[in-house]
Amino acid sequence: MNSSLGSKTKQSENQPGIPFEVLAEIDTGILLLDSSQHIVFVNKSWIESSISMPESYFRPGAPFESIVRAAAEQGVYGPGDIEEQIRDRLGRISRRESYEFTRETRPGLFVSVKARPLMNGGYGFIRMDITESQLKVRQQKEEINRLESILALRSLDFINQGITVFDRDLNLVTCNSKFCELLEFPPTFGKPGTTMEEMFRFNADRGEYGEGDPEEQVRQRIALAQKFEPHEFDRTRPDGVVIHIMGRPISEGTGGFITVYTDVTAERNREQESEERLKELQERMGLDALSGIDQGVLILDKDLKVVGINDAFLDFYPVPDRLL
Repeated sequence: MNSSLGSKTKQSENQPGIPFEVLAEIDTGILLLDSSQHIVFVNKSWIESSISMPESYFRPGAPFESIVRAAAEQGVYGPGDIEEQIRDRLGRISRRESYEFTRETRPGLFVSVKARPLMNGGYGFIRMDITESQLKVRQQKEEINRLESILALRSLDFINQGITVFDRDLNLVTCNSKFCELLEFPPTFGKPGTTMEEMFRFNADRGEYGEGDPEEQVRQRIALAQKFEPHEFDRTRPDGVVIHIMGRPISEGTGGFITVYTDVTAERNREQESEERLKELQERMGLDALSGIDQGVLILDKDLKVVGINDAFLDFYPVPDRLL
């Protein structure tokens, strides 16, 4: 499109004092209408970021309705009655409404448009290319969806374990509903973008980490998390609930952590009861004396569970701790 789109004669008659020669080459798209909704001026940036239509539609004096109709016919406004779409958009201008919107005018080209009434009765549009920022948002959403697909987090709402994914900046990417329920966090903590530091500080302030300076407790835990090392441990909450926490770093995509939280209170209580029962049996049967003899001894109860075992037996038959 050449400079004939905005001749100085036409400009001065409709918009005196506006330096159109300056606006012609700027990167921001500009389109100006007179009070009868005909084009006064349009610059190259606006045309280049528009959908495909005849060049004559952008000449000074051309009705803006032609541009709106071309957009409606090409499906820019989505499904619906074309005439109704045209009336709606031209009606906004007639009512001198201010509005703005974001749209993909061409494949891969995103623009933000602001529309404002002008003091002389005309109407102005400013269009900015926001493709880069929109693509970043789209890529982030695609990455989150990809991670959710990999980890099947949507389906994990049906299991009795909490699941979280944090990115490399220790911001929450996603989690299932059981996570906040299990750790008794506010529901807002399940919102993507919540920082791990916020969660640590919430726990420190309510005494989850025991006595000590809450800020120091938070600092130590953030320092450990930033190492992105595999970890697995039990944490006993003040109310006696035991949470088993297992975290693994994510090597692909955004990086970060996936962590699984499991309530193992009942299991740990059973283990404690078993240890106490074993200790009682040892005292009753004098099993402590077995530790001082050279022969290996293994004693099982009626359920074939280990009641007693001495060091000599383990020397001959090493048994993994998990089997004892």
